[in-house]
Amino acid sequence: MDVYELLGEINSSKKYAGICEETILRILSSEITKHKKSKEVVKSVKNRLHQITGAFLNETDPIKARRLLDSWNESDPADIARSLLALHASSRERLDFYPELLGDIFSVTGAGSVLDLACGFNPFAMALNECNPVTEYFATDIHFEIIELVGRFFSLAGIKGEAFVSDILYKIPAKKVHNVILFKLLPLLEQQKKGCSEALLSGLETEFITITFPTRSISGKNVGMVKTYGAFIKTVCPESRYEYCFEKEYKNELLYIVRQKNSSISL
Repeated sequence: MDVYELLGEINSSKKYAGICEETILRILSSEITKHKKSKEVVKSVKNRLHQITGAFLNETDPIKARRLLDSWNESDPADIARSLLALHASSRERLDFYPELLGDIFSVTGAGSVLDLACGFNPFAMALNECNPVTEYFATDIHFEIIELVGRFFSLAGIKGEAFVSDILYKIPAKKVHNVILFKLLPLLEQQKKGCSEALLSGLETEFITITFPTRSISGKNVGMVKTYGAFIKTVCPESRYEYCFEKEYKNELLYIVRQKNSSISL
């Protein structure tokens, strides 16, 4: 089986045409060793892509998002931002407590630059803040359409920032920032590459790391995630290397803010 022929077949699918090539190739290289037929490989890769991106955003949602951004100068930006956040499953789950969450984060980290990994629609939440404490916002995702939308939002909202496509399991973005945000990301990465979290966190050039975990499944079930992820973060962020600055449980999300000890980051 030729990897690039399979890549072309997956890219021809409307649902996955906008996914970062490094992501597809990374998953392909794993799945191609597990199946004998190319049809089985393609099916398996698409299933895994659905788990990491398709389950959170419908095919029509980017179209709806563009229309909302088209009306940016005609409506209340905060109302548009809420409508945008409601389109993505991950940001939709925190709509009720976004102001509280962001207030908690920036009360600990203070103002500064941010790197939002696998950002989804989260950057749109900046329009909910009357006073934006982010001096520069770097946003990355594996979905080209998401990055296009976020980049346009930065321009419309007057936010100094950069949105770029990146697979963080392929390469950690070389950005030196004040705070790195990983909203509900580590469990998804661990599904793809078990044991990757500690190396990822160690490779970040930042003073603060803001990490959240889901406390319920996508279907809304409580399956002991608070206990599970509470133990998990102590493993990947050992207290010998990280200072625990803040911890809080919200409606369906668990927040940790840690600071790297002996950080040499100077911004």
